[in-house]
Amino acid sequence: MRKFIKVYINKEMEKDYKECADLYTDGIEKECNTCSCNGGDNIGCIMECKECKEVDPSELRKIAIHYGYDRQSRQCIEECSELIQAINKYWRKFLQCGERTSFDFNDMVNNKEYDNLVEEIADVEVMLKQLKILLKCDNEVVKIAEAKVTRQLKHIEE
Repeated sequence: MRKFIKVYINKEMEKDYKECADLYTDGIEKECNTCSCNGGDNIGCIMECKECKEVDPSELRKIAIHYGYDRQSRQCIEECSELIQAINKYWRKFLQCGERTSFDFNDMVNNKEYDNLVEEIADVEVMLKQLKILLKCDNEVVKIAEAKVTRQLKHIEE
C-alpha cells in the first residue's frame, strides 16, 4: 500500500519545477540529481507526487457528510457529464475529431477549452473523492485500480 506524505513547497521548488516543465514541453529532460524537488531514489520528483498536492481529506469529508450520498452522487453525475462535454470540445478543436495527427502541444494549452477541461477534471475528482468517503470504499478502489493498471501494462507488453 502507498504511503502519503505532506510536503510544503517553497519558492525554489516552484522555480525548479516550472523550469523542468518548460524544458519537458521542449522535449528536454532536466537533470534531477541537483534539483530541489528531488525526493531521492524511492520518491523521485516530489512535485509529480500526487500525494503532495491532495485536497485536505478532512475538508472533503466535512462537505460529503454535510450534503450526503444522494445529493453528492447526483452532483457527481452532473460533473461527469460536464467533463464528457469538455473532453469532446477539446478533442473537436485540437484533434479535429481524430483527423489531425500532428500538433504543437503549446497550442493545446492555455486556452479556454484547456482551462475548462482542467476545471472539469478537478470537479469530477472532488466528487469521486467524496463518494469514496461516503461509501467507505477507498481501499477497495485503490486495489481495483492497481489491478487494472497492472492488467493494462501486461496487455501493452504483449
